[in-house]
Amino acid sequence: MTETTSLVSLNHPFHTSRGSIGKVLPGREIKLAEGGEILVRGSGVASGYWNGRELQPVARTEDEGWYRTGDLARSTSKAIFFSRGARRK
Repeated sequence: MTETTSLVSLNHPFHTSRGSIGKVLPGREIKLAEGGEILVRGSGVASGYWNGRELQPVARTEDEGWYRTGDLARSTSKAIFFSRGARRK
């Protein structure tokens, strides 16, 4: 995903689980929207796209700076996230 210019989450090499996308790295935030879509924000998330004339923000104003990835996940009580696939448009 080009909107996140660096890793957002990572599995520990000795503590992985099938389907796990790991724990959130420092300086990044992840939350799940209603329906389980992954929302991310932090210094590694692009602020916008250049469309040739102006900068278009990647996050919608109503999302308060959270970028909607289009990916679905669930989380555990230990804040480990597991992929559930992609959101249907």
